[in-house]
Amino acid sequence: MYGKKWAGFLLILFFVAGMVFAGGQGESAAAADGPVTLNVLNYGDMATAEGQSWETLMEQFAEAYPEIQVQSETLYDEAYHQKATASLVAGEVPHIMYLWPGPRSSYAFDAEVVVDQRDYIDTNKFTEAAMAPQGANGEIWEVPLNVGITSVLFVNKAALAELGLEMPKTYADLKAMVEPAKAAGKIVLSLAGGEAWVNNSCYLGTAVGRFAGPGFIDAAVRGEKSFTDPAFVKALEFLGTMVQDGVLPRTTVQTDYGTALSNFVNGKALFMLDGHWRSGAIEDAAFASNVGMAVLPAIPGENTRYAGSASGVVSPGYALTTAAVEGDPKVLDAAKKLLMFIAGEQGSAVRFAAMGWLPAYKMDLDWSVVDSEAARITGQEKADLYNNVPLLTDVPDAFIPAAANDVLNTGMQEILLGERTAAEVAASLEEAMNR
Repeated sequence: MYGKKWAGFLLILFFVAGMVFAGGQGESAAAADGPVTLNVLNYGDMATAEGQSWETLMEQFAEAYPEIQVQSETLYDEAYHQKATASLVAGEVPHIMYLWPGPRSSYAFDAEVVVDQRDYIDTNKFTEAAMAPQGANGEIWEVPLNVGITSVLFVNKAALAELGLEMPKTYADLKAMVEPAKAAGKIVLSLAGGEAWVNNSCYLGTAVGRFAGPGFIDAAVRGEKSFTDPAFVKALEFLGTMVQDGVLPRTTVQTDYGTALSNFVNGKALFMLDGHWRSGAIEDAAFASNVGMAVLPAIPGENTRYAGSASGVVSPGYALTTAAVEGDPKVLDAAKKLLMFIAGEQGSAVRFAAMGWLPAYKMDLDWSVVDSEAARITGQEKADLYNNVPLLTDVPDAFIPAAANDVLNTGMQEILLGERTAAEVAASLEEAMNR
Protein backbone atom coordinates (compact mmCIF):
# COMPACT_ATOMS: atom_id res chain seq x y z
CA MET A 1 0.00 0.00 0.00
CA TYR A 2 2.71 2.42 1.01
CA GLY A 3 4.67 1.27 -2.04
CA LYS A 4 1.86 2.29 -4.39
CA LYS A 5 1.46 5.66 -2.65
CA TRP A 6 5.19 6.35 -2.83
CA ALA A 7 5.30 5.25 -6.46
CA GLY A 8 2.49 7.66 -7.28
CA PHE A 9 4.16 10.47 -5.33
CA LEU A 10 7.47 9.92 -7.08
CA LEU A 11 5.76 9.84 -10.45
CA ILE A 12 4.13 13.22 -9.74
CA LEU A 13 7.41 14.59 -8.40
CA PHE A 14 9.26 13.42 -11.50
CA PHE A 15 6.58 14.96 -13.73
CA VAL A 16 6.71 18.32 -11.94
CA ALA A 17 10.50 18.33 -11.92
CA GLY A 18 10.50 17.63 -15.64
CA MET A 19 8.18 20.57 -16.22
CA VAL A 20 10.42 22.85 -14.16
CA PHE A 21 13.55 21.63 -15.97
CA ALA A 22 11.88 22.11 -19.34
CA GLY A 23 10.81 25.59 -18.30
CA GLY A 24 14.37 26.37 -17.20
CA GLN A 25 15.72 25.15 -20.51
CA GLY A 26 13.29 27.40 -22.35
CA GLU A 27 14.38 30.39 -20.33
CA SER A 28 18.07 29.56 -20.94
CA ALA A 29 17.47 29.24 -24.64
CA ALA A 30 15.69 32.57 -24.68
CA ALA A 31 18.65 34.13 -22.85
CA ALA A 32 21.03 32.43 -25.26
CA ASP A 33 19.13 33.85 -28.22
CA GLY A 34 18.92 37.33 -26.68
CA PRO A 35 21.48 40.13 -26.66
CA VAL A 36 24.76 39.90 -24.78
CA THR A 37 25.42 42.80 -22.43
CA LEU A 38 28.98 44.03 -21.90
CA ASN A 39 30.07 46.41 -19.18
CA VAL A 40 32.91 48.77 -20.06
CA LEU A 41 34.82 51.20 -17.85
CA ASN A 42 36.13 53.84 -20.24
CA TYR A 43 38.65 56.62 -19.73
CA GLY A 44 38.27 60.01 -21.36
CA ASP A 45 37.01 63.57 -21.22
CA MET A 46 33.63 63.61 -22.93
CA ALA A 47 33.93 67.35 -23.56
CA THR A 48 36.86 66.79 -25.93
CA ALA A 49 37.34 65.22 -29.35
CA GLU A 50 38.55 62.08 -27.59
CA GLY A 51 35.26 61.71 -25.74
CA GLN A 52 33.24 62.44 -28.86
CA SER A 53 35.24 59.80 -30.71
CA TRP A 54 34.19 57.24 -28.12
CA GLU A 55 30.52 58.09 -28.66
CA THR A 56 30.96 57.79 -32.44
CA LEU A 57 32.67 54.43 -32.05
CA MET A 58 29.93 53.08 -29.78
CA GLU A 59 27.27 54.15 -32.28
CA GLN A 60 29.13 52.36 -35.06
CA PHE A 61 29.51 49.22 -32.93
CA ALA A 62 25.80 49.18 -32.08
CA GLU A 63 24.99 49.33 -35.78
CA ALA A 64 27.48 46.59 -36.67
CA TYR A 65 26.57 44.29 -33.75
CA PRO A 66 22.95 44.91 -32.70
CA GLU A 67 23.00 41.63 -30.75
CA ILE A 68 25.60 43.08 -28.34
CA GLN A 69 24.59 45.77 -25.89
CA VAL A 70 27.34 47.93 -24.41
CA GLN A 71 26.90 49.66 -21.09
CA SER A 72 29.85 52.02 -20.65
CA GLU A 73 30.81 54.56 -18.04
CA THR A 74 33.36 57.21 -18.95
CA LEU A 75 35.44 59.03 -16.35
CA TYR A 76 38.55 61.17 -16.55
CA ASP A 77 41.72 61.74 -14.55
CA GLU A 78 41.61 60.72 -10.86
CA ALA A 79 37.86 60.13 -10.97
CA TYR A 80 38.53 57.14 -13.24
CA HIS A 81 41.12 55.59 -10.92
CA GLN A 82 38.92 56.12 -7.89
CA LYS A 83 35.95 54.49 -9.61
CA ALA A 84 38.04 51.60 -10.92
CA THR A 85 39.52 50.95 -7.49
CA ALA A 86 36.15 51.08 -5.73
CA SER A 87 34.48 48.83 -8.32
CA LEU A 88 37.15 46.17 -8.16
CA VAL A 89 37.18 46.19 -4.36
CA ALA A 90 33.41 45.65 -4.47
CA GLY A 91 33.84 42.76 -6.89
CA GLU A 92 32.19 44.67 -9.75
CA VAL A 93 34.54 43.78 -12.59
CA PRO A 94 33.80 45.24 -16.04
CA HIS A 95 34.26 43.00 -19.06
CA ILE A 96 36.56 45.58 -20.66
CA MET A 97 38.44 48.38 -18.94
CA TYR A 98 41.02 51.00 -19.78
CA LEU A 99 44.44 50.19 -18.36
CA TRP A 100 47.96 51.56 -18.15
CA PRO A 101 50.73 48.99 -18.68
CA GLY A 102 52.57 50.02 -15.51
CA PRO A 103 51.96 50.85 -11.83
CA ARG A 104 49.24 53.39 -12.55
CA SER A 105 46.84 50.47 -12.93
CA SER A 106 48.18 48.61 -9.90
CA TYR A 107 44.66 48.36 -8.45
CA ALA A 108 43.66 46.09 -11.35
CA PHE A 109 46.70 43.86 -10.93
CA ASP A 110 46.18 43.72 -7.17
CA ALA A 111 42.58 42.60 -7.76
CA GLU A 112 43.88 39.90 -10.14
CA VAL A 113 41.45 40.82 -12.93
CA VAL A 114 44.10 41.45 -15.60
CA VAL A 115 44.78 38.76 -18.20
CA ASP A 116 47.29 38.32 -21.01
CA GLN A 117 45.64 39.81 -24.09
CA ARG A 118 47.80 37.79 -26.50
CA ASP A 119 45.39 34.90 -26.11
CA TYR A 120 42.54 36.98 -27.52
CA ILE A 121 43.99 39.20 -30.28
CA ASP A 122 46.11 38.78 -33.40
CA THR A 123 49.33 40.54 -32.38
CA ASN A 124 50.55 40.56 -36.00
CA LYS A 125 47.95 43.20 -36.80
CA PHE A 126 49.70 45.71 -34.53
CA THR A 127 53.06 47.43 -34.89
CA GLU A 128 56.07 45.74 -33.35
CA ALA A 129 56.62 48.65 -30.94
CA ALA A 130 53.01 48.43 -29.74
CA MET A 131 53.40 44.75 -28.95
CA ALA A 132 56.55 45.20 -26.88
CA PRO A 133 56.30 43.01 -23.76
CA GLN A 134 54.51 44.58 -20.82
CA GLY A 135 55.09 41.66 -18.45
CA ALA A 136 58.11 39.65 -17.34
CA ASN A 137 57.12 36.73 -19.58
CA GLY A 138 56.17 38.77 -22.62
CA GLU A 139 52.56 39.39 -21.53
CA ILE A 140 50.48 42.10 -23.16
CA TRP A 141 48.25 43.37 -20.36
CA GLU A 142 46.38 45.96 -22.43
CA VAL A 143 46.01 46.59 -26.15
CA PRO A 144 47.57 50.03 -26.74
CA LEU A 145 45.94 52.58 -29.00
CA ASN A 146 49.25 54.09 -30.07
CA VAL A 147 52.92 54.30 -29.23
CA GLY A 148 53.90 57.72 -28.06
CA ILE A 149 56.56 60.07 -26.82
CA THR A 150 55.75 61.07 -23.28
CA SER A 151 58.11 64.05 -23.26
CA VAL A 152 57.30 66.46 -26.08
CA LEU A 153 58.49 70.06 -26.16
CA PHE A 154 55.53 71.92 -27.64
CA VAL A 155 56.67 75.14 -29.30
CA ASN A 156 54.63 78.34 -29.63
CA LYS A 157 56.28 79.54 -32.82
CA ALA A 158 54.27 82.78 -32.90
CA ALA A 159 55.41 83.69 -29.38
CA LEU A 160 59.02 82.98 -30.31
CA ALA A 161 58.74 85.14 -33.43
CA GLU A 162 57.16 87.95 -31.43
CA LEU A 163 60.31 88.10 -29.29
CA GLY A 164 62.68 87.56 -32.23
CA LEU A 165 63.83 84.21 -30.84
CA GLU A 166 64.72 80.98 -32.63
CA MET A 167 64.39 77.32 -31.71
CA PRO A 168 66.89 76.39 -29.00
CA LYS A 169 69.50 73.78 -29.79
CA THR A 170 70.95 73.60 -26.30
CA TYR A 171 69.80 74.28 -22.77
CA ALA A 172 71.99 77.39 -22.80
CA ASP A 173 69.82 78.70 -25.65
CA LEU A 174 66.71 78.00 -23.58
CA LYS A 175 68.20 79.75 -20.55
CA ALA A 176 69.05 82.79 -22.67
CA MET A 177 65.33 83.26 -23.35
CA VAL A 178 64.47 83.87 -19.69
CA GLU A 179 65.16 87.62 -19.63
CA PRO A 180 63.45 88.56 -22.93
CA ALA A 181 60.46 86.38 -21.99
CA LYS A 182 60.25 87.99 -18.54
CA ALA A 183 60.42 91.48 -20.06
CA ALA A 184 57.44 90.60 -22.26
CA GLY A 185 55.45 89.18 -19.33
CA LYS A 186 55.94 85.59 -20.46
CA ILE A 187 57.54 82.44 -19.10
CA VAL A 188 59.88 80.14 -20.98
CA LEU A 189 58.54 76.68 -20.12
CA SER A 190 55.12 75.60 -18.89
CA LEU A 191 55.02 72.34 -16.94
CA ALA A 192 52.13 71.02 -14.83
CA GLY A 193 54.39 70.42 -11.84
CA GLY A 194 51.40 70.46 -9.52
CA GLU A 195 50.41 67.11 -11.03
CA ALA A 196 53.05 64.78 -9.61
CA TRP A 197 52.83 62.28 -12.46
CA VAL A 198 53.66 64.94 -15.07
CA ASN A 199 57.14 65.55 -13.64
CA ASN A 200 57.69 61.79 -13.85
CA SER A 201 56.18 60.90 -17.22
CA CYS A 202 56.92 64.09 -19.14
CA TYR A 203 60.31 65.14 -17.78
CA LEU A 204 62.27 62.58 -15.81
CA GLY A 205 62.36 59.72 -18.31
CA THR A 206 63.98 61.92 -20.94
CA ALA A 207 66.50 63.41 -18.51
CA VAL A 208 67.51 59.99 -17.15
CA GLY A 209 67.79 58.67 -20.70
CA ARG A 210 70.08 61.54 -21.70
CA PHE A 211 72.46 60.85 -18.80
CA ALA A 212 72.17 57.07 -18.38
CA GLY A 213 70.76 55.76 -21.64
CA PRO A 214 67.79 53.54 -22.45
CA GLY A 215 66.99 50.71 -20.09
CA PHE A 216 68.40 52.34 -16.95
CA ILE A 217 65.05 52.57 -15.12
CA ASP A 218 64.21 48.96 -15.94
CA ALA A 219 67.65 47.82 -14.77
CA ALA A 220 67.35 49.80 -11.52
CA VAL A 221 63.96 48.29 -10.78
CA ARG A 222 65.42 44.83 -11.30
CA GLY A 223 68.29 45.64 -8.94
CA GLU A 224 70.99 45.68 -11.60
CA LYS A 225 71.47 49.44 -11.19
CA SER A 226 70.86 51.80 -8.30
CA PHE A 227 68.70 54.90 -8.17
CA THR A 228 71.55 56.56 -6.27
CA ASP A 229 73.68 56.26 -9.42
CA PRO A 230 75.17 59.70 -10.29
CA ALA A 231 73.41 59.72 -13.67
CA PHE A 232 69.98 59.38 -12.05
CA VAL A 233 70.83 62.01 -9.44
CA LYS A 234 71.90 64.41 -12.21
CA ALA A 235 68.54 63.95 -13.93
CA LEU A 236 66.70 64.85 -10.73
CA GLU A 237 69.08 67.72 -10.07
CA PHE A 238 68.45 69.27 -13.46
CA LEU A 239 64.77 69.72 -12.58
CA GLY A 240 65.80 72.04 -9.76
CA THR A 241 68.37 73.72 -11.99
CA MET A 242 65.65 74.79 -14.42
CA VAL A 243 63.79 76.47 -11.56
CA GLN A 244 66.95 78.19 -10.30
CA ASP A 245 67.72 79.43 -13.81
CA GLY A 246 64.20 80.74 -14.33
CA VAL A 247 63.47 78.42 -17.25
CA LEU A 248 60.71 76.95 -15.09
CA PRO A 249 58.86 79.53 -12.97
CA ARG A 250 58.86 78.99 -9.20
CA THR A 251 55.08 78.57 -9.45
CA THR A 252 55.56 75.34 -11.44
CA VAL A 253 54.82 73.16 -8.42
CA GLN A 254 51.44 74.93 -8.11
CA THR A 255 50.56 74.63 -11.80
CA ASP A 256 47.80 72.16 -12.58
CA TYR A 257 47.25 70.37 -15.87
CA GLY A 258 44.73 72.80 -17.28
CA THR A 259 46.74 75.88 -16.35
CA ALA A 260 49.89 74.53 -18.01
CA LEU A 261 47.99 74.18 -21.27
CA SER A 262 46.30 77.55 -20.88
CA ASN A 263 49.67 79.24 -20.38
CA PHE A 264 50.85 77.77 -23.66
CA VAL A 265 47.72 78.32 -25.75
CA ASN A 266 47.28 81.89 -24.54
CA GLY A 267 50.83 82.79 -25.48
CA LYS A 268 52.08 83.26 -21.93
CA ALA A 269 54.57 80.39 -22.31
CA LEU A 270 57.02 79.98 -25.17
CA PHE A 271 57.12 76.20 -24.66
CA MET A 272 55.15 73.48 -22.90
CA LEU A 273 56.52 70.13 -21.78
CA ASP A 274 53.88 67.40 -21.93
CA GLY A 275 53.12 64.07 -23.59
CA HIS A 276 52.22 63.48 -27.24
CA TRP A 277 48.57 63.09 -26.25
CA ARG A 278 48.29 66.77 -25.31
CA SER A 279 48.10 67.72 -28.99
CA GLY A 280 44.50 66.51 -28.86
CA ALA A 281 43.64 69.50 -26.68
CA ILE A 282 44.79 71.95 -29.36
CA GLU A 283 41.56 72.43 -31.30
CA ASP A 284 42.04 75.84 -32.94
CA ALA A 285 43.51 75.46 -36.43
CA ALA A 286 45.00 78.95 -36.51
CA PHE A 287 46.89 78.30 -33.29
CA ALA A 288 47.80 74.74 -34.34
CA SER A 289 49.54 76.13 -37.43
CA ASN A 290 51.94 77.93 -35.09
CA VAL A 291 52.67 74.90 -32.90
CA GLY A 292 55.88 72.97 -33.32
CA MET A 293 56.90 69.75 -31.60
CA ALA A 294 60.41 68.84 -30.57
CA VAL A 295 62.31 67.19 -27.72
CA LEU A 296 64.24 68.88 -24.93
CA PRO A 297 67.40 70.50 -26.31
CA ALA A 298 70.82 69.22 -25.27
CA ILE A 299 71.19 69.08 -21.48
CA PRO A 300 74.55 70.06 -19.95
CA GLY A 301 76.57 66.95 -19.13
CA GLU A 302 74.36 64.53 -21.08
CA ASN A 303 75.92 61.52 -22.75
CA THR A 304 76.23 62.48 -26.43
CA ARG A 305 75.39 58.91 -27.45
CA TYR A 306 71.84 59.60 -26.31
CA ALA A 307 71.50 63.07 -27.78
CA GLY A 308 68.03 63.88 -29.06
CA SER A 309 66.40 60.95 -27.26
CA ALA A 310 63.06 61.20 -25.45
CA SER A 311 61.05 58.99 -23.16
CA GLY A 312 58.42 56.90 -24.84
CA VAL A 313 56.04 54.10 -24.05
CA VAL A 314 53.13 52.20 -25.46
CA SER A 315 49.99 54.12 -24.65
CA PRO A 316 47.31 52.99 -22.25
CA GLY A 317 44.61 50.94 -23.91
CA TYR A 318 41.76 48.53 -23.45
CA ALA A 319 41.81 45.04 -22.01
CA LEU A 320 39.56 42.06 -21.49
CA THR A 321 39.27 41.16 -17.82
CA THR A 322 38.60 37.95 -15.97
CA ALA A 323 34.90 38.84 -16.12
CA ALA A 324 35.06 38.46 -19.90
CA VAL A 325 37.27 35.40 -20.24
CA GLU A 326 36.21 33.18 -17.34
CA GLY A 327 32.49 32.95 -17.93
CA ASP A 328 30.01 32.41 -20.74
CA PRO A 329 31.75 31.77 -24.10
CA LYS A 330 29.17 34.04 -25.74
CA VAL A 331 30.27 36.88 -23.50
CA LEU A 332 33.92 36.26 -24.36
CA ASP A 333 33.12 36.20 -28.08
CA ALA A 334 31.23 39.47 -27.80
CA ALA A 335 33.98 41.07 -25.70
CA LYS A 336 36.65 40.08 -28.22
CA LYS A 337 34.63 41.71 -30.99
CA LEU A 338 34.27 44.91 -28.99
CA LEU A 339 37.95 44.97 -28.00
CA MET A 340 39.08 44.70 -31.62
CA PHE A 341 36.48 47.22 -32.72
CA ILE A 342 37.94 49.71 -30.23
CA ALA A 343 41.66 48.97 -30.69
CA GLY A 344 41.61 47.72 -34.28
CA GLU A 345 40.87 49.27 -37.65
CA GLN A 346 37.48 50.84 -36.83
CA GLY A 347 38.54 52.54 -33.62
CA SER A 348 41.89 53.60 -35.05
CA ALA A 349 40.16 55.14 -38.06
CA VAL A 350 37.73 57.09 -35.85
CA ARG A 351 40.50 58.44 -33.62
CA PHE A 352 42.72 59.23 -36.58
CA ALA A 353 39.92 61.10 -38.36
CA ALA A 354 38.88 63.02 -35.25
CA MET A 355 42.25 63.76 -33.67
CA GLY A 356 45.02 62.64 -36.00
CA TRP A 357 46.12 59.94 -33.55
CA LEU A 358 48.81 57.71 -35.05
CA PRO A 359 47.55 54.18 -34.41
CA ALA A 360 49.26 51.12 -32.99
CA TYR A 361 47.15 49.08 -35.41
CA LYS A 362 48.74 48.56 -38.81
CA MET A 363 46.83 50.57 -41.41
CA ASP A 364 47.34 53.07 -44.20
CA LEU A 365 46.86 56.71 -43.18
CA ASP A 366 45.08 59.28 -45.33
CA TRP A 367 45.40 62.70 -43.73
CA SER A 368 42.59 64.07 -45.87
CA VAL A 369 40.05 62.11 -43.81
CA VAL A 370 41.00 63.81 -40.55
CA ASP A 371 37.95 65.90 -39.69
CA SER A 372 39.67 68.57 -37.64
CA GLU A 373 42.06 70.91 -39.41
CA ALA A 374 43.86 71.42 -36.11
CA ALA A 375 44.24 67.66 -35.69
CA ARG A 376 45.60 67.33 -39.24
CA ILE A 377 48.21 69.97 -38.53
CA THR A 378 49.33 68.69 -35.12
CA GLY A 379 49.11 65.07 -36.26
CA GLN A 380 51.49 65.61 -39.14
CA GLU A 381 53.81 67.58 -36.87
CA LYS A 382 53.75 64.68 -34.43
CA ALA A 383 54.44 62.17 -37.20
CA ASP A 384 57.49 64.19 -38.23
CA LEU A 385 58.68 64.19 -34.62
CA TYR A 386 58.33 60.41 -34.37
CA ASN A 387 60.38 60.01 -37.51
CA ASN A 388 63.21 62.16 -36.17
CA VAL A 389 63.61 60.93 -32.59
CA PRO A 390 66.57 58.54 -32.71
CA LEU A 391 65.92 56.72 -29.45
CA LEU A 392 63.11 56.16 -26.95
CA THR A 393 64.04 55.79 -23.29
CA ASP A 394 62.24 54.39 -20.23
CA VAL A 395 59.33 56.22 -18.63
CA PRO A 396 59.92 55.82 -14.86
CA ASP A 397 56.31 55.31 -13.78
CA ALA A 398 55.92 52.51 -16.31
CA PHE A 399 58.46 50.46 -14.35
CA ILE A 400 58.70 51.64 -10.74
CA PRO A 401 56.20 50.01 -8.35
CA ALA A 402 53.39 52.25 -7.16
CA ALA A 403 54.52 52.86 -3.56
CA ALA A 404 58.09 53.68 -4.56
CA ASN A 405 56.81 55.77 -7.46
CA ASP A 406 54.80 57.87 -5.01
CA VAL A 407 58.02 58.53 -3.07
CA LEU A 408 59.69 59.66 -6.29
CA ASN A 409 56.81 61.89 -7.36
CA THR A 410 56.62 63.59 -3.98
CA GLY A 411 60.38 64.02 -4.00
CA MET A 412 60.36 65.76 -7.37
CA GLN A 413 57.82 68.26 -6.13
CA GLU A 414 60.05 68.86 -3.12
CA ILE A 415 62.95 69.50 -5.50
CA LEU A 416 60.82 72.06 -7.35
CA LEU A 417 60.13 73.75 -4.01
CA GLY A 418 63.80 73.66 -3.05
CA GLU A 419 63.01 71.65 0.07
CA ARG A 420 65.14 68.57 -0.71
CA THR A 421 68.20 67.79 -2.79
CA ALA A 422 68.27 65.40 -5.70
CA ALA A 423 70.61 63.07 -3.78
CA GLU A 424 68.17 62.91 -0.87
CA VAL A 425 65.25 62.07 -3.13
CA ALA A 426 67.28 59.42 -4.96
CA ALA A 427 68.25 57.83 -1.64
CA SER A 428 64.61 57.81 -0.50
CA LEU A 429 63.59 56.12 -3.73
CA GLU A 430 66.28 53.46 -3.42
CA GLU A 431 65.20 52.82 0.16
CA ALA A 432 61.56 52.50 -0.92
CA MET A 433 62.58 49.99 -3.60
CA ASN A 434 64.34 47.86 -0.99
CA ARG A 435 61.45 47.68 1.49
